[in-house]
Amino acid sequence: MKKLDVFIDVTMEKETLRFDETTFFTKESDSNGIGNIPQLAIAIRSSDKNIQIPALKSLLNIVVNVPESVEALYENDVVSVLNKYIGGAQEGEIY
Repeated sequence: MKKLDVFIDVTMEKETLRFDETTFFTKESDSNGIGNIPQLAIAIRSSDKNIQIPALKSLLNIVVNVPESVEALYENDVVSVLNKYIGGAQEGEIY
């Protein structure tokens, strides 16, 4: 009987983050999500709330689950964008 070795490179898998019908972001498979931060930083700058809100949720999940992601947030200027959200929020506005 012939032995057949099969090797699957899990690190080369692609995943897709879908924010709405027209916007797709792909990333290398990443167990901690830090690799998504640059795409999410772009998404939270969008004027479309259908893109912003899922990106904000993803960023929250990354920050809560991966404390070492804070450096990547500063590198991608996410903190200043979040500060603009805080400063620009209107009383009674619902997201």
